[in-house]
Amino acid sequence: MCTRRPKPRSGSYLHALNFMKKFGYVEDKGDNNTGFVYTQQTLREALLRVQEFGGIEQTGELDEATVKLMETPRCGLPDLRPEDIAQQNNHTRRKRYIIGAEGWNKRRITYHVGNWSPQLRNKEIVQKELRRAFDAWSTYSHLQFTEKDSTDADIIIFFASHAHGDGYPFDYNGGILAHAFYPYEFGSYGGDVHFDESEKWIIAKSKDDEGLDFFTVAVHELGHSLGLSHSPVEGSIMYPYYMGFNKNFALHYDDVMAMWELYIKRKLDGDDEYFNTTTTTTTTSRPDTDHQSDAASDDEDDTENEVWGEGDKKEKEEDFYEKDKKKREEIERERAEERRRKEEEERRRREEEEDIRRREDEIRRREEEERRRWEAEEEEWQRTGGDGGNGPPAPSPPPSQPTTPAPSIPDLCDGSYDAMAILRQELFIFKGQYLWRFRQRGRVVHGYPTTIHTLFPALPSYIEKVNAVYERPVDGNIIFFIGKYYYVHNGNQLIEGSPRPLTDLGLLPIVTEVNAAFYWPRALKSYFFTRHGYFRYNETSGKMDEGYPKPMSKWNGLPDDVDTVFTWHDRQSYFLKGTQYWLYDNEKIRPAEGYPQDAPSFLGRLSLQTLDAKTVVVIIIIIIIIIIIIIIIIIIIIVLFGLLILLLHCYYYYYYYYYYHYYYYYDHYYYYG
Repeated sequence: MCTRRPKPRSGSYLHALNFMKKFGYVEDKGDNNTGFVYTQQTLREALLRVQEFGGIEQTGELDEATVKLMETPRCGLPDLRPEDIAQQNNHTRRKRYIIGAEGWNKRRITYHVGNWSPQLRNKEIVQKELRRAFDAWSTYSHLQFTEKDSTDADIIIFFASHAHGDGYPFDYNGGILAHAFYPYEFGSYGGDVHFDESEKWIIAKSKDDEGLDFFTVAVHELGHSLGLSHSPVEGSIMYPYYMGFNKNFALHYDDVMAMWELYIKRKLDGDDEYFNTTTTTTTTSRPDTDHQSDAASDDEDDTENEVWGEGDKKEKEEDFYEKDKKKREEIERERAEERRRKEEEERRRREEEEDIRRREDEIRRREEEERRRWEAEEEEWQRTGGDGGNGPPAPSPPPSQPTTPAPSIPDLCDGSYDAMAILRQELFIFKGQYLWRFRQRGRVVHGYPTTIHTLFPALPSYIEKVNAVYERPVDGNIIFFIGKYYYVHNGNQLIEGSPRPLTDLGLLPIVTEVNAAFYWPRALKSYFFTRHGYFRYNETSGKMDEGYPKPMSKWNGLPDDVDTVFTWHDRQSYFLKGTQYWLYDNEKIRPAEGYPQDAPSFLGRLSLQTLDAKTVVVIIIIIIIIIIIIIIIIIIIIVLFGLLILLLHCYYYYYYYYYYHYYYYYDHYYYYG
């Protein structure tokens, strides 16, 4: 049964034509708007070449697979030159590897690193990765590469964006990753390598790392610097499209044979003793290997007379390449096995995630049905005036969930905390699936520790740990960082479309998790710490500050990859990693003297230097009441004292009056008898 091919998206034809012009598949005739100047046969043949180079089905049509291929990140050099197209049109067979230029005419080559991307942290890392890339080619070319501090080097390497002076501007993020120039061509640019600064560069450690592996792209571009063009062999490092990180990287046999052609067969200036021994004229062909027959059959003139050296030297080279072929085949088998293993792991992971999603969807569906049933029954009860029953219906218990044994409570005193934060003026410590809550010095709030989901039930049930958490100062919402996502919690429920990817905050795609986060009062900014450096976030504008990430060395003495950080009530910041913690002097911008110290002693150090507003109000009210009571007591004392004086006065007055009259009458009676 025939099936209709999917139609390409709107605008694909113009994009495809520009693509084929740019990368040498059709001649650029100066018409940027239409393809009417090309015959249908010309465009079909060009599409066949594109599909051949991309390793996809060769249909000669602009189908979805071809459109997708054209949108794949790749090198900026053309895949074909006019002579290559003429060779194919004349049905002349060519080698699988393609020599783009004659190569360097000397054995010792110098290079200069002009700058580096901040995404790769520092110049030393870039130099190290470039050294690895040069070594990959040096092994099979016997070229010697030396770095120079000055710009009078053979190869200049630098990062740039957009138009950068060489006539070949970059196209922002995701298109052209880098480009290079062949030796001795394009004037002073010959051999130079330019990387697009707009791309997301990383030093990849695994296939899952998000971003472009700098080493892989560097090896490819240096291949151009040595004279190689693009290869249609997908396993070749000179394949034009980005292939991603490969843990077991090694040059493909196709690349090795290209080095043989350019730098082993030829005699170069500066050849060492290995090539400059007493020579005899011999007839030398390529090493006799299984793959060699494929390459040699493409060109009937590969065997030629050349000056080589002594017979044992020739045999040594042939033996070297034969052994290398076997080693390479073993590496390819290991790669295939590794790919199968990763595909199986990825399949199981997707199945587990899908199973979790199905269970949660079912739980949410049943909860929603129960909520609607209860609302309907309550509405009916209210409509009937509450008659015929004993009150509104009671909601049913939540649907049962698969029960799993509760994890054991981890030991808080051994350090190694997942996250710490001041939330609602209280210290929260997260470790595993549990959290602790502190209100004062070294004292855990009653009822803690408890599970994270007990206090924050809105978080997904499958979450087993929190990477980082902090309270957003602009609105008091709590931000949880968990894996590649962040969650915004308002104290009752998740908001703002949570979970959301870290890239929504402005973090680079290479960041797979945030290790620590806090709001730093000194800078009035939020800081996110990752293994790629730290980022600074402006809470007011809701944007990441320019120029980040930056290395942890900017913090003057703190370790890389801190586990957690927060600022305590005393406005001092604490950084923790493993079983140690650092008290950070926010004024001097460095750790305090005598640190780091053991994390178990950390909790005992915490003390409430300041009180929250509610507590302050209560204390003020109590003080006012006490003052009023004291004033009332003083008034009562004064009144009582006044009464006492009055009583005493009355007593003396009465006593004087009685005494005077008594003696007056007594004397009068006695005197007058």
